[in-house]
Parts: sequence; C-alpha cells; structure tokens
Amino acid sequence: MTDSAIQAGARIDKEIDRIGRNRRLVRGWLMAVLLALLALVLVGGATRLTDSGLSITQWKPIHGVVPPLTAEE
Repeated sequence: MTDSAIQAGARIDKEIDRIGRNRRLVRGWLMAVLLALLALVLVGGATRLTDSGLSITQWKPIHGVVPPLTAEE
C-alpha cells in the first residue's frame, strides 16, 4: 500500500472514533433528559395523588410580603 492510502485509512479510523464518541455523548445526554422527565412526571403525579399541591391555593410570593430587614423585626 502507498503512504497516502495508509494516511487515508488512519483518517477514516479517527473519523469513525470521533463519530462513535459523539454518539455516546448524545446518548448519555438523551438518557439524562429522559431521567429528568421521568422524575418530573413522578413528582407531579405524587403531588397530585396526595393532594399536596392544594395546601396553598393563593400564593403571592412577591405581593405585599417584605422579609425582615433587621434582627429586631
């Protein structure tokens, strides 16, 4: 084989390795997103089934509530 054929083969091998690494990274990212979505659905379902979300029917965290500004308050 010629030197250029060997170099072309080496470039192809590097490209195949890079594609495989990229696929593994994307697969890992997709699995992380899937697990986060599953956790979100499970927590939402548990909140709904236990009626936990109904304890605060009118929650206004930024209207008329001022936190204590000094230790005396």
